[in-house]
Amino acid sequence: MQRRVAACVAAAVLAIAAAAVGSSAGGGVAGCSPGSQDVVCRVSAKVRTTWNRRTRVIRSNEPQTLNGQTVIQTSRKGSADLFLGKDADCRMARPTTRGTRLRTRYPYGAMFSQSKGKTLCTFSGDFGVDVLGAKIVRSRALAAVVSPLAIVKTLEPETQFRIAYDPLSSLDVSVRRGQLGVTLRNGRYFQLGQAIDPATELIVSLDPRGHIISTDRRIPFFPSPDDIVFATQGKQIG
Repeated sequence: MQRRVAACVAAAVLAIAAAAVGSSAGGGVAGCSPGSQDVVCRVSAKVRTTWNRRTRVIRSNEPQTLNGQTVIQTSRKGSADLFLGKDADCRMARPTTRGTRLRTRYPYGAMFSQSKGKTLCTFSGDFGVDVLGAKIVRSRALAAVVSPLAIVKTLEPETQFRIAYDPLSSLDVSVRRGQLGVTLRNGRYFQLGQAIDPATELIVSLDPRGHIISTDRRIPFFPSPDDIVFATQGKQIG
């Protein structure tokens, strides 16, 4: 009897562990992989999409096809996998505050723009991401123009990187593999990559109004959950 109970407990533990790894790596749901269309797959908690003023809340893990310029918002504890054709595989991860928000295929030529939160991405080629800051530049010609805080562009195939952005305090861009070019709103340019400098993490400190206070570089740390996500993305994109 004791052996039978022990065997059942061991099986339950293994099942829980397998489920946790599956969730970290994208869940293995059919259709949640790079393909001919843009797709988002919920991983945990709530995910909301908005397109053409129509909002839907995604509560299942089934793949959801996206139109261009769809806004995706995760809840505070939510996470999702985003596949932009066969070119990009991104995890909208669980940040410490208020979820992650991005807009696909915006602006023109970019994979997406990110207005807050944390993303872990593997790009197959030379593509860009805009990090949208809160600063508004006013002029006579245009009533209001939102100036990107940073423009991030991959410089090598199969580049893996992490963007963590809190509009009220900091922007953190880290390269795990490949190379990135980062152009900040103040005109400064940074090239990040192991072949250039092992300090492949760029930290941009911001004041509460979104103005750049300072920049720094350091050697990045990728915790185990991030490494699991990147390993899975590398197999799907590579």
